[in-house]
Amino acid sequence: MNGEDDKSPCLGNDILGWDISGFHSFLCNSLQKELPDTKFNHIGLLDHDFTEVTRFASQIKGKGEPVEWIPCRIGVSE
Repeated sequence: MNGEDDKSPCLGNDILGWDISGFHSFLCNSLQKELPDTKFNHIGLLDHDFTEVTRFASQIKGKGEPVEWIPCRIGVSE
């Protein structure tokens, strides 16, 4: 799902880097410093709507590790 049409409860959003060995958060590269407007919720996920997180992912493209930064909605499966 792309995060916009999913109606399951949302815990927050993250930006994950994808490479051959798997996924990791943009926080592993301290890229939150590149995004001064970021806010985090009580469990450490981004406290922004999915559209804004998508914009954040575009802003860090090419920074940190050589991965594709993917905006992800973290939800609860029912």
